[in-house]
Amino acid sequence: MTGHLKVRNGVYYAVINFKDRNGNYKQKWFSTGLKERGNKKQAKEFLEEKLNSFKDDKFVEQAPVLQNNISFMDFVRKYIEDKKTILSPSTYAGYLHIYKTLHKFYGDNLKLKDVTYLHILDFYNFMKNEKQVKNNSIKRYKEVLSPALSLAYRDDLIPKNPFEFIPKLKREKSKQEYYNKSELEKLFEITDKTPIGLIVRVAAFYGFRRSEISGLRWKSIDFDNKTITIENKVLNIKKEIICSEVLKTLSSNRTLPLLPEIEELLLKRKSEVEKNRFLYGACYNHKFDDYVFVN
Repeated sequence: MTGHLKVRNGVYYAVINFKDRNGNYKQKWFSTGLKERGNKKQAKEFLEEKLNSFKDDKFVEQAPVLQNNISFMDFVRKYIEDKKTILSPSTYAGYLHIYKTLHKFYGDNLKLKDVTYLHILDFYNFMKNEKQVKNNSIKRYKEVLSPALSLAYRDDLIPKNPFEFIPKLKREKSKQEYYNKSELEKLFEITDKTPIGLIVRVAAFYGFRRSEISGLRWKSIDFDNKTITIENKVLNIKKEIICSEVLKTLSSNRTLPLLPEIEELLLKRKSEVEKNRFLYGACYNHKFDDYVFVN
């Protein structure tokens, strides 16, 4: 049994070479947690400790014999399903979308035990070069792949975690584009004639997310104190309406001034809603009475 040091992503790893029960040469990687600069001596000591802590026969006994025949994509799908109960509905739906893209790329023939960092890099390069996907979007796939493979490594389903050898994706600055005043006026001129006129104005004046506008409730609008509060969201996931008071971030819960122009339009809408309730009587749908935008 021999060992040596390797550097991945600026961190020292102790690499142990050994033979498994079948006489095949294998490697086991251990992260030292030490950065490359100024820590070589400590890294060597870590390597020596690892080498001395195992005898050849004992280490071979501990080396996993990978006899599983699990499909890589079946394992990823199971990982997602197992986390369903702790994920928000929107995150779960996003993970399923990620799975579909991964499945199209990898198919059903790649076995979990055969996955290497090259398989991950191939996917990254495909997304970048063929699909023209930015690094910030590719990171969403990492959110599924990395913990799934870490779990597989923990459970001895793979000899090492391929993500330990994947270079970090550089964060790319996204270019933001905004409507200027004349463009907004033109937008309002067109949309004011449609049922979404007020929605567009609220979005333009406040910059609320789509789910926040859908989740805006009458009780969150204080006409006396002239405030409008975001404290709820509504999502439409696979034609299922999901209402939630858990927003994207803590800072998403916020109270803003009720602008006179928006106040006037909201009061007009409130009057129209009350009129419709009276006109339609028992036929009126009261399921979402507290919500401002229901269509």
